[in-house]
Amino acid sequence: MRSVRMPRVRLLALLCVMIFASSLASSGDKKPGFSLTQIPDQKATIRNLPFVVAQQKCENWAWAAGVEISLLKQGVPLRQNFWTDKVNGGALCLDSAGSMESLAKQVEGDYVLPDGRKFRLAVRYTESVPNSSDKIIVPVAMSQPYLLYWRGHAYVVESAVWNEYIYPNGQKYMEIKELTLIDPYESGEKRRVKYDVQTNGTTELGGTFQVIATQLNNDSTWK
Repeated sequence: MRSVRMPRVRLLALLCVMIFASSLASSGDKKPGFSLTQIPDQKATIRNLPFVVAQQKCENWAWAAGVEISLLKQGVPLRQNFWTDKVNGGALCLDSAGSMESLAKQVEGDYVLPDGRKFRLAVRYTESVPNSSDKIIVPVAMSQPYLLYWRGHAYVVESAVWNEYIYPNGQKYMEIKELTLIDPYESGEKRRVKYDVQTNGTTELGGTFQVIATQLNNDSTWK
């Protein structure tokens, strides 16, 4: 049987329709050998994040303060001590808030505020660093705060800087460069921490925890 050599144009077309997984772990890898359009230094910021400081410098309080920041941004005033009481049974100081799965189960559900407003909390989480840059960037671009663990400590993601690459078929690849993180422990200049992927790598990053509030009684006004 005679072998048929695939034309170069057709081979290129096949290459162009491949879907490339975008991940933080691969941010230092070499890019594919064909032409890409690069849009450098794209940025998104969640503006006017509420100012909250953990009442204790303990990891369960860092998590609770981060959840408070996230919910206040969505108009839900459930404070950090509410969460430590619910999850830990009181004002305990713990080295860990617990597993993402356990925290999600205790946070999710329907709630009623003293003023009668009703809402439902849902949680999106990853036990380890997300394998896709989209999962880091998209919530920030949509002004949806979430927690990211770094060296076992919970931070709130405030902004992201990335390079965007567009393949010939329109497929996009986003390469994270830098994150600005809010440290719930701090109140001054140390509150904002820069996480540089080139310098810090990704081995010390942990999971993510995002709480999403949905109002149930639409006749009331969110404050």
